[in-house]
Amino acid sequence: MATMVDEDLAMEAAYARVLKSTVLLNCIWHLGHQNLNRNLHGALGKDWEAFISLFWITRNAITEQDFEHRWLEDIVVFGEDKPNVRALP
Repeated sequence: MATMVDEDLAMEAAYARVLKSTVLLNCIWHLGHQNLNRNLHGALGKDWEAFISLFWITRNAITEQDFEHRWLEDIVVFGEDKPNVRALP
């Protein structure tokens, strides 16, 4: 079973504890408009607008392979030489 959540940490913890086999999916609106803004806007500074534009292009990739290729390129462009930005595994 999959459940959509809106980055509510309490809900995520409850699902992990009570419904262990449930896959949690974060809403793309919350990811793109809240999470990225909160976690990367300051770290990217003047590069923020370029990043967010490419993020939405990457997010809309047609295939998983295309997404992975674009995302790795985005990480190289916006993650290198920026001490406040790190890619998660």
